[in-house]
Amino acid sequence: MKITYKIDLTSLIDSIKTIELVVSHFLKKLHRLQIISPPSPKEKHTMKIINTFNGLLILSIAISDKRANSLSIRKGNTHETSNQTFARKTGDELPLEEEPPWCPSQRYTQWESFPVKYRTRTLFLKLGYNADSWNFEPLEWFWNPIENFAWNDTRTKETTHMYAAELGYDEDRWDCCINHYEGFDWKELETNNYTEQIDALSALGWSSESYGKRNSSVWPETEGKYWQNLTEYQKFMAASKLCFTEETWDERLPLYEWPEDFDVPDYW
Repeated sequence: MKITYKIDLTSLIDSIKTIELVVSHFLKKLHRLQIISPPSPKEKHTMKIINTFNGLLILSIAISDKRANSLSIRKGNTHETSNQTFARKTGDELPLEEEPPWCPSQRYTQWESFPVKYRTRTLFLKLGYNADSWNFEPLEWFWNPIENFAWNDTRTKETTHMYAAELGYDEDRWDCCINHYEGFDWKELETNNYTEQIDALSALGWSSESYGKRNSSVWPETEGKYWQNLTEYQKFMAASKLCFTEETWDERLPLYEWPEDFDVPDYW
């Protein structure tokens, strides 16, 4: 007797994407903690082939399901704050007291919006970004290594400071908006008198015994939670003292799929 199995390819691909997202999020965390090394050129090439195959498979399913119009189209829009969006739509003047976010908004402008020369010579050659790492691609297994280091880390080159400054960064903005103080150990936070950041990390469940440790079993539960599952106080502390937003905390969506009214990370 012949048995026929029916496979829902759409559900299968959704499951694969979910698994890849969880694995890549964990790998990023390990990489930031210096537990695993960056991939070799051969490994990067292999990952690109796998991602290309997955992309083609997902695209074919979308077309067959007549869902091609739901595929993401990378737009070249730059970010507006919610107040700017409201003012533009209504024709109202922006309030005089409106201040730009503390974190440089250019970091949250899509890769494709920059001139090709700037992307090539500065973002890629000088700062080490590519389209995937700049656009916060969730399936990009390894973040740009420079984001793992604090501004004054000995592994951070002076040229990095110079070109990061062109984007609007200084020591304080880099350590909060880009690094989220992950380049410091607990003792360094205390030495630098970063009491607010220690309070924020404590609110998220970290302590001097667990912070920066390689053993994930001692990490707090918040490391496995999405933004919506954090308490309001944890969200407040992560946003105001560590410069996180829902998008940068979750790492689930690429930059070109963020909501139009997303908040640029801030500090207060």
